[in-house]
Amino acid sequence: MKTLYKKIIVLLSLIITINIIAAEKEINFTNKNNWILEKSSSYLNFTSIKNNKIVEVHRFNKLSGEINKDGIVDVVINLKSVNTGIEIRDQRLQEYIFDTKKYPTAIFSAHIDVDKILSKLYQNPVYKTILEGYLNLKEHKVLLKIPVDIKYLSNKRVQIMSTSPIMLNINDFKMADGLEKIKNLVNLDSIGVNIPVNFKVVFIKK
Repeated sequence: MKTLYKKIIVLLSLIITINIIAAEKEINFTNKNNWILEKSSSYLNFTSIKNNKIVEVHRFNKLSGEINKDGIVDVVINLKSVNTGIEIRDQRLQEYIFDTKKYPTAIFSAHIDVDKILSKLYQNPVYKTILEGYLNLKEHKVLLKIPVDIKYLSNKRVQIMSTSPIMLNINDFKMADGLEKIKNLVNLDSIGVNIPVNFKVVFIKK
């Protein structure tokens, strides 16, 4: 009888422990709180290729955004925060490529299937999917299909990360004239029009 009693106690303890772990792992996208982009943990990089052989990686220092209760994702890129490591080059990109006086930001917008992500993250801490959304840059909208990993970090933090480079063509955003201007200013033979981009964004529940 004592042995049976001990087995019952152990079983109940195990069930309670499992329930506690499951509760800690639960991610509730559907409550009234929005998920806000955590700036310190997020990044967006892009790569330039000059003269068909010089490869440089640049970034935007300022991102913001949210996932609202309906699963709408908005990520705002502050184009004035472009950082190439060379101040004059940053200024030229702002003036000739992005025209930041008129277009200070670009916005990527998408919709995520909240219920599906919830169920997948409950089973596994990483969910691989294709994120479809529009990048609005200089009033030109381009549909992007981005392979991403959505990762559970805690019950208040999730991460969305590109798993392969996103290829953007500057001609889709009518930037060819600005690129030609920069190419002539710095006396380059060529600057690639296809720009690889990668990112990681972390969202925290508020």
